[in-house]
Amino acid sequence: MTEERLRIARDLHDVIGHQVAMLSLHLGAAEIGLPEDAESSRQALVSARSSARTVVVETQRILTLLRLGDDISDDEALRPTPALSGLEGLIASFESIGLDIQPSIDIPTGFVEPSVGVTVYRVVQEALTNAYRHGEGTATVDVRERDGRICVTVENRVGHSLRGPDSGSGLGLVGMRERVESSSGRLTIDNDSGRFRVRAEFSPLGAVV
Repeated sequence: MTEERLRIARDLHDVIGHQVAMLSLHLGAAEIGLPEDAESSRQALVSARSSARTVVVETQRILTLLRLGDDISDDEALRPTPALSGLEGLIASFESIGLDIQPSIDIPTGFVEPSVGVTVYRVVQEALTNAYRHGEGTATVDVRERDGRICVTVENRVGHSLRGPDSGSGLGLVGMRERVESSSGRLTIDNDSGRFRVRAEFSPLGAVV
């Protein structure tokens, strides 16, 4: 029961949070592009953006409730749908809302166990979400096999202003660490010299690295 609640909480954050953030940005762009006499359309877009913010707030409230009292086990299994094959589409979705990304993905076909692939996808998703909201300039994404292990590095320059509908709940980085540890991987997060860097390392089978 605890594992299922935590899986739901993570999927709510990863999937809904990402999509609502993009929705809000597209609505804002549409509002800016309206002619001056399109007042009724402008009000409709303002209402839609308000509804998007409400979804974010309510989702964060549900996440908090789902996480109350959770005792996370090391052998927790994660079975969401996304996988390594979806990384290009994920990157394209962030580029569509204005994030400049320099990707380098080099993983042999069939090399990664599916549950590890899910975790790699989610790590990249959360790291790019942070890069979009808090960073500036180009974000680099490097996913490759190195010495028989899967190595993921996402790095960006720290920005001075916030993009997106809000500053987030802080559960994103917590969920990222939980996901990596549930796949018996290692995660390091560095924030120095004006750079924010996320590194994760896994065995392709999820064994301890």
